[in-house]
Amino acid sequence: MLEIDGTLTALPVLDVETEREFYDYTAKHDRAQRTEHCPSMLPSEITGRLKQYALRAAGAAAASHPQGLAGT
Repeated sequence: MLEIDGTLTALPVLDVETEREFYDYTAKHDRAQRTEHCPSMLPSEITGRLKQYALRAAGAAAASHPQGLAGT
């Protein structure tokens, strides 16, 4: 999420792949252990929905914390 001119904007969806059995600490912190795709390779219908969910969740969080989320 990014606020641009007072409007929340969802950033592109990012895919992360690893050849390891699990996406673990090593895969997360060692760039050689993962491949990132941005924008996502998922269909645009899926990434569009994910962005809508992210915007909805951010709106709900902001509504429940009118003073902002900093410091929580």
